[in-house]
Amino acid sequence: MKSVRVKNKKAVLGMCAFVDSTLREIRLPKGYSGRVKSDCFRGTKIERFVWPRGAAYGKRERVEHSAFENCRSLKKVVFPKGQDLIYIPEQAFERCELLKELDFPADTGKVIYDGVNYADNYQKTVRTLIIRGANTELKGRMFYGWDSIAEEGEEKYKTEDGYPLITVGKIVAPAGSRAIEFAKSAIKPGKYPPYFMKEADRGDSSYDYGTLDASHIYSVLYVPMEYEIL
Repeated sequence: MKSVRVKNKKAVLGMCAFVDSTLREIRLPKGYSGRVKSDCFRGTKIERFVWPRGAAYGKRERVEHSAFENCRSLKKVVFPKGQDLIYIPEQAFERCELLKELDFPADTGKVIYDGVNYADNYQKTVRTLIIRGANTELKGRMFYGWDSIAEEGEEKYKTEDGYPLITVGKIVAPAGSRAIEFAKSAIKPGKYPPYFMKEADRGDSSYDYGTLDASHIYSVLYVPMEYEIL
């Protein structure tokens, strides 16, 4: 099985529906409003995916966590224009080594990017977020700080709610944009210890994506976010 065409606009692609199969292509109908459940495409040969419209944050998201985990052939994800919110759930692109960047349309209202196993010394997932809209809001996770923070000192990055954390290597956006302002105050994982990287490779890490509070177990070093003007 190399290609599947979905005709029903409200079809739900179930949990582990294609897991570890030889699937290379999934074709969703125009106006698709169904759901892609967790682990749906995990371990498949899928190479390209067109993200459905209306990906909500919470229990009704269109694509659920770990949907593309271990999709080592995935190279490109296309996002729809005119979206108020594009939500990338936790572990969605875990160990998608060929998916080097995600490019969001200029008219996107908000992007929420949840946790994945990324560090500057462990680049086996998305490395770069390209935010084309000057007014697009970018949000990651708040981190509460058990590990080492960058040498510039903790207080520079700390807010009342914690540390703005996003697990990618670089943010690219227009000068003066909301995404660049976020990047200037954000941190990222800079270095994982060797034993944690081995666990991440096996997929059996107990890293807490929901709150990131458990990361102190692994002595992760956090560093300032890198950013580039588009």
